[in-house]
Amino acid sequence: MTMASTTLSPAEQDLSAIKTGDWGDREFPLGPRERPTRRQVIFKQSVLNDVYAHGRGAPEIEVCGVLVGNVYQDAMGPFVFVEANIRGNFSSGKAAQVTFTAKTWSHIQDVMDKSYSELRILGWYHTHPGHGIFLSDMDLFIHKNFFSLPWHLAFVFDPHNQEEGLFAWRTGNMLIESFVVQKDAPPATPKV
Repeated sequence: MTMASTTLSPAEQDLSAIKTGDWGDREFPLGPRERPTRRQVIFKQSVLNDVYAHGRGAPEIEVCGVLVGNVYQDAMGPFVFVEANIRGNFSSGKAAQVTFTAKTWSHIQDVMDKSYSELRILGWYHTHPGHGIFLSDMDLFIHKNFFSLPWHLAFVFDPHNQEEGLFAWRTGNMLIESFVVQKDAPPATPKV
């Protein structure tokens, strides 16, 4: 897998710093009239459903995976479209920590090659069972060292509290980012 290897300035490490003209043209998946001007990220509902199911399937330990899709542009500029996810099989999870192992990355690369060769890794997701929505120091280390491109995202889901949060680069920092959802599947029913 190709990971970010260049050091970017804080101005370059910003979701809004995605340059136009570098990406394929595509109509915003919800239609041009539905594109919010400030929101540059869209998730398929099916991706969110699978992340929720993954987290609920192991509610006492952290689980992880990667977000897959691409950056596109329309008349309003670039947007990030999360079209799939790959579960971080073979990761090592504990109550408050998850580790992507070499076997995890090998699995992710195999799935990328076989199923998503035209797409790219857009970031990662993991759970915080009962701990709320934030990025820990270790999460920030992982993101800064392996997901440093402007469009790299971090999604956190707390299966105990049914909370979620998306984090994106803003002037070299990871901050909460809003997103919209393409309803390609019914929303998952929360388990209480």
